[in-house]
Parts: sequence; structure tokens; C-alpha cells
Amino acid sequence: MSNAIAPLHRSEETRIDLPHNLSAEAAVIGSILYDNNAYQRISDFLRPSDFYAPAHQEIFDACQMLIQNGRAADGVTLREQFEKDERLTQIGGAQYLADLLDSAAFGPEVQDYARIIRDLAMRRELIDIGAGVQSRAQHHDRDDDGTQQIALAERELVARIFQLF
Repeated sequence: MSNAIAPLHRSEETRIDLPHNLSAEAAVIGSILYDNNAYQRISDFLRPSDFYAPAHQEIFDACQMLIQNGRAADGVTLREQFEKDERLTQIGGAQYLADLLDSAAFGPEVQDYARIIRDLAMRRELIDIGAGVQSRAQHHDRDDDGTQQIALAERELVARIFQLF
């Protein structure tokens, strides 16, 4: 995959290096672009929000929408879709779609790479939950005492777990 185009548009406020694997993301999307049947093998557990790179989220979401509507999801249809929405440059351009095809994984590793992406997404979610708990705990001037904050953290964790599955 070409390193000239960086589809990673994370905000400057992301100071820590969150767990991610852009190569696995590119390989999964490339596989879908090469053979839409790859999507069927991972669609039951992988979501657009599991991808770290916003461009990969957008591309996977577009593939999902096209395939679920009975259309082909490939470089041509995606380019058309993103040009119509005037988002082609946002995802790295037509060349980046071609680069993703070059990154395609073949065979059973598509599911392995998709599971890696899913696992890393869950880890990022845990980091986010932990950061919220830490932030609330550091502000001892809040009305919530420690016991209430623990209960709140527990409720938040359970709620997010249900969202993940």
C-alpha cells in the first residue's frame, strides 16, 4: 500500500497512540473490493466504526451499503459513490482505492484480519472508558463520591459492552 496517502485524519487531541492496524484494515477492505463474498464472511461481527482510519470507516460503510443493496462494491462503484457525494478526496482519492485493491488478503486470513480489527476497536473502547473514569475520579470537587463514581463506571462499562455486541 502506498504511504503517500494517509487516510488517517485523527484530531490533534489524540495524544496517545491508540491500538490499530492499518495494514489489516487495508487488507480487509481490499479483499472486499476484489471479491464481495469476503464481506459475507465478516459482516456478522465487523462494523464500520471498528476501523481506526476514518477513510476506512467511510469505505467499509459504502461497501456495506452497496452490497446490502445488491450492487457490486468495487473500485468503480465506490469511486462513483464518493464522487457523487464529493468525498473522493476525503478518502484518499481514486488512487487510494486502487492501493487498497493491491493490499487485498485472500482466503481465510480475511476473517483473521477482521478479528484483529474488531479486537483493536474493543481495546480503544476500553481506553476511552478508562479515560472517562480517570477524568471523573480526578475531579474530586464533583458531587459524586467514590462509591457513586464506581457505580457509574460499572454502568458505563456494561452499557458499552452491550453496544459492542
